[in-house]
Amino acid sequence: PFVTADTSAILFGRIILLFAIAGTIGVSAEGQLALIRELERAYAELGKTAATLEQTQENVKRRIQEDTTLDQVARQITSTLEPDRVLSMVLERVETLLDAEASTLMTLDVARNELVFQIPRGSQAQALQGYRLPVGQGIAGWVAENQKPLRVDDTTRDARFAQTVDKQSGFQTRSLLAVPMMLQDHVAGVLEVINKRHGHFTDDDERLLSAVAHWSAIALENARLYHDLQLSMEQLQRAQEQLLRTERLRSLGEVVGGVAHDFNNLLTVILAESQLLADKSTDEDDRRALNRIEQAARDGASAVRR
Repeated sequence: PFVTADTSAILFGRIILLFAIAGTIGVSAEGQLALIRELERAYAELGKTAATLEQTQENVKRRIQEDTTLDQVARQITSTLEPDRVLSMVLERVETLLDAEASTLMTLDVARNELVFQIPRGSQAQALQGYRLPVGQGIAGWVAENQKPLRVDDTTRDARFAQTVDKQSGFQTRSLLAVPMMLQDHVAGVLEVINKRHGHFTDDDERLLSAVAHWSAIALENARLYHDLQLSMEQLQRAQEQLLRTERLRSLGEVVGGVAHDFNNLLTVILAESQLLADKSTDEDDRRALNRIEQAARDGASAVRR
């Protein structure tokens, strides 16, 4: 319950009034005892009020930190189309806020139905980069399959926990909180924080991590769409270049065809005239020369056809 300043003021007034009564009115022994008990109750209520007020202030402070973090997360991851570096920074802040030792962002490879450790963080994170976990296996696999968050306070007591991940990294997972990264009605990946340093992961932790997972899913989807758009633009550019080359070749073919046609006409005249002259010539040397001209014209026509 939220405690107002008026509540504290009323309790203080009550105690002051009791002291005033004790000092100005003659009180019997029984009355003094009752007055002492009333004072004790008033002090006890004041103590509870102070503790509740302190807890409320801590809750308000935490909520402000969470809201500030979420606002900054939303601004950062929606301002870039290369989100890995930004998301790693976001996970670092989430670890601090949730008092966790490590965190991991996994994306879903739909074709292979596997979770891929895309952004692992922690003392042994490098060993998990690119590691694959089948959907349905381990805590993260369960979250991806069921599309629900999951908190595990003691991994040794949960049969769903996959020891293979710790064996891969050499890291010891004691507790974890995992939430699905949802895009509309399908899972894009899983976000998890590992090993709460003090106490257990709470509903508030789950709520904050789910909000971060939502923005992370949007950032990764935007990056994927941008990457696909870049590929489409590159393919379009290559197609345009190929079309341009084809058009140039077609134009060149038309030019060459025209030249070949004209050249054939010239060779036809040379061939016909050399044959006529050879028929009329009586000199053997002239006839051999005309035969060479005719053969050259035929070779030229053959070259043009090729």
